[in-house]
Amino acid sequence: MNRNDRKKIVVYAQEIGGGNIVALVVQDLLALNLYKLEVVIHRHAEESFKGMKIPYRFLNDFGYDLPLSEIDAMDMLKSFNADYLFGAIGNVTLDKSNGNLFAAARKMNIKSLAAFDCWQGWDRFHDGKIRFVYAPDILVVIDEYSKKRMTNEGLDQNRIAVGGHPVLDKTRESFAEDITETEKSTLRERYGIGGQDCLVVLASQMINYKVEQKTRRIPFYAIETPEGKIIDRVLRALEDINKKLDDKSAVLILRLHAKEDTAKGLSCTKSTVRVVVDKSISRFDLYRMADCIIGYDTMMLAEAVNAGCMVISLQFHGINHTFERNLVELAGGEIFTAENENDLIRILLDNQFYRKQQKKADMFSPYDTTKKKPSYTDILCREFPV
Repeated sequence: MNRNDRKKIVVYAQEIGGGNIVALVVQDLLALNLYKLEVVIHRHAEESFKGMKIPYRFLNDFGYDLPLSEIDAMDMLKSFNADYLFGAIGNVTLDKSNGNLFAAARKMNIKSLAAFDCWQGWDRFHDGKIRFVYAPDILVVIDEYSKKRMTNEGLDQNRIAVGGHPVLDKTRESFAEDITETEKSTLRERYGIGGQDCLVVLASQMINYKVEQKTRRIPFYAIETPEGKIIDRVLRALEDINKKLDDKSAVLILRLHAKEDTAKGLSCTKSTVRVVVDKSISRFDLYRMADCIIGYDTMMLAEAVNAGCMVISLQFHGINHTFERNLVELAGGEIFTAENENDLIRILLDNQFYRKQQKKADMFSPYDTTKKKPSYTDILCREFPV
């Protein structure tokens, strides 16, 4: 095949979750060298591509107003002379850029395929008036549960393919061997965290939170509940734990979401617990150095448990957010649930913060690995003729 005759795929990633899958697939596509690729990303997805050294351009470098309108999306796809569109559909509450790209592709008869990286947000393809206006021609989901859930939502099953979850696969492969104490200590030393310290990572996320009948996006750690902000409640629990530990103390790393530029709402100055806020630490390094990963319903919990970490889902009362328990049920491995501070303290002390390293053979997948299924790359190459 003449290199100049190859079909062009425009790749777009808007958020870190979907971006992690898209980047892995792009890595495979670059190795295959069957298509011309034009990779465009939102700054929130930069970590995924930068870490893999995949060439990309930012969406806001093209001179369009953001969020990208459907008209501008059509103009961009036309300027690229796109044959196909590949990406991931993220939450469109704040930024409809990715949704409008897929809507534009449909109107231009540009075949599209998108990754669905989690077990929630089934309605993200609707705009409030038209159902599936943002849906791709082919949606690749994690497992049969996700396929059934999307068909129940009303999407034609012929437009749904099951492709697993490449990021969770990579996580299990990367953590198949035990983490050595030397590796763990070396990572901790970068942040002045001792080897005997009890290191807890709070994985934040932007969630749709209802305030006085209105919905707005807010960082999970900053949510106000009747008992105080989530971050303050966690710190108070760790303070209580410190009183019961003789030879070590708790340290908290607040892992900000990619959409959280600064730690707004962080009120921990009065806490005796040391807090580290650093969004630049890689997720895998966090899994290697932490004793426990805690959070709400973020896919980081699913990754962490597949890395063999001790994981706690904070289901504190007072969080006015609808969430499906399937994340906990389908993530693979064991995820504890803490409904209040006492639960959090009990779970941490009962397990003494020690990493529960799960052997690969003892873990179960979030989808049935006994059934042979095509990979994301297989599906893309099948749907996008060269």
